[in-house]
Amino acid sequence: SRRFCMSLRTAVALLNQTQVREKGLKSVQYFSKWLSVIASDPTNRSRFKALSSTVSTGRRLLKLCRWLGYLQEINELKKQSDPVLKQLMALQLGLSLTVDLMTDAVTLEKLKVIPEGVLHPGLAKWTDTIDLCLSVVTAAVAVIALYHFAQQTKDLPRSTKLSQQQLTHNLALLRALCDIAQLSHDV
Repeated sequence: SRRFCMSLRTAVALLNQTQVREKGLKSVQYFSKWLSVIASDPTNRSRFKALSSTVSTGRRLLKLCRWLGYLQEINELKKQSDPVLKQLMALQLGLSLTVDLMTDAVTLEKLKVIPEGVLHPGLAKWTDTIDLCLSVVTAAVAVIALYHFAQQTKDLPRSTKLSQQQLTHNLALLRALCDIAQLSHDV
């Protein structure tokens, strides 16, 4: 019962994070896109395609101004003692800011806040290319962070907190690898 309560608390904490909700919506978006491809009835095909488009817009709104959160990471960057990791994290931060600002511009155009034609027509494709570079850097940062974590905790007894921290590092790596796979296909 106590373990269930901890799992429930962890699940609620995860669901309260915008990023987790955005990834859930991403799953719904791609699942509905897949259903639109395999649906035999044209009405269902267009219904699932419309759902995918609507969920995509919702995801874009959740991510609007996400770049503001990266400003806090500058302090974390200053604390980093490993020079290689520090440089990779600085590159990751710069790429993240760039991708998010470009994505915001594309979103504002899709929502007709920015008139159509003001932005370069290739901006979305450029954003995907920079996002692919970001994913490669993020994977490198995650591998180095996992290595440092393993070195720092090798002599410590296993605990729930350490397991959660290791899981966080593993998930960051997995996410980066999935992003690389997806963006490689898109670019």
